[in-house]
Amino acid sequence: MVGETEKPKALLFDLGSTLLKDSLSGGLNDRVRAYLSPETFGPYVKEGFHLPNALADAMDRMYHAGMGEFHLKSWLLENLIGGITNTNVSAEALEKHIRSSIIQYSPLEGSLRVLQELMKIDMPMAVVSNTIFSAELLRHNLEEHSVLEAFQFVMSSA
Repeated sequence: MVGETEKPKALLFDLGSTLLKDSLSGGLNDRVRAYLSPETFGPYVKEGFHLPNALADAMDRMYHAGMGEFHLKSWLLENLIGGITNTNVSAEALEKHIRSSIIQYSPLEGSLRVLQELMKIDMPMAVVSNTIFSAELLRHNLEEHSVLEAFQFVMSSA
């Protein structure tokens, strides 16, 4: 039939500002410096090490070097291994703390209803995001808002 489109075989969603609305305004580096307190990381870092500034500076270097992606969990793991932090906390726990300190997510209006309708027709769906956070953390964010079960996979550029 003329004018009809074929049903898609799958749908790919971006996480931020598509499925979940984030509280982010301004640059991520600025938020790292503004919202992360060095005292919060006191039990995990060596005395005198300012984790928020070190993180923001590392992000600045990556972004100024070109279009590279910054991977927060990888950066934390490298610095944990390098002895900057004590090993009594995991990179995953630090990543989760950093994310919850600088970004809060909430479902976009109507997104839950749309996902429920797409699940009813067995539409395969996935989530991608160009973020500094790991796919594991993105899955956790989706689970917090009761939408993870809608997706076959979640992928992060980090």
